[in-house]
Amino acid sequence: EYFTAVAPLTESAILSDVDSPQRRALDFVIAEEGWWADPFVNPRKVRQRYALATLYYATGGDDWEDNMGFLSDNDECTWGGGGGACSDGWVTGLNLTSNNLAG
Repeated sequence: EYFTAVAPLTESAILSDVDSPQRRALDFVIAEEGWWADPFVNPRKVRQRYALATLYYATGGDDWEDNMGFLSDNDECTWGGGGGACSDGWVTGLNLTSNNLAG
């Protein structure tokens, strides 16, 4: 279950607020399809996509100069438009400077 997968990252009360960045990110992850979206098969991948989606929503991602592939169907290692770093499928850094982030 998705709530169980993200529980280590977010308090349940925050997830109850449908307008919170965390809840919007959870809804995004739940709506996805693919192997990475299954919390039973790959809970770490679900948590990584959830954390990055939360960052997107919490910093006004819809108003960024360039969304840099965030919230795409692609692997999240491609999110950040090449300005990030990944190791073995795990995001280890992002460069989001000069991109109109807010929050």
